[in-house]
Amino acid sequence: MEGVCQSCHAIPWVRGHFEKLENTTAEVDKMVLAATQLLQRAWEEGLADSENPFDEEIEQLWVKQWLFYANSVRYASAMSGAPDYAAFKNGWWELTANLEEMEGLLRELGK
Repeated sequence: MEGVCQSCHAIPWVRGHFEKLENTTAEVDKMVLAATQLLQRAWEEGLADSENPFDEEIEQLWVKQWLFYANSVRYASAMSGAPDYAAFKNGWWELTANLEEMEGLLRELGK
């Protein structure tokens, strides 16, 4: 892939772009892991039923975290030049807010 990019961009730019993409992917993966751990905790504590992993609110929030928000940030980072998209349109803002919503819901369910 770098070869394709180098047809228009200098090598340092291309390397920097892919470093940024790797860093972004690592950060997003951490946030998806945190959401996954919250979901697993809900299942383990009987606060959600794992039989159908898509029917309860906390499970649907997990799907948003992984499928929509995390992938949007990865895509925006990979496509470069889309920092506003990565920040707002299903991006970092939603990724963070969704994780906080999952944490709050788990606290509510645990009462």
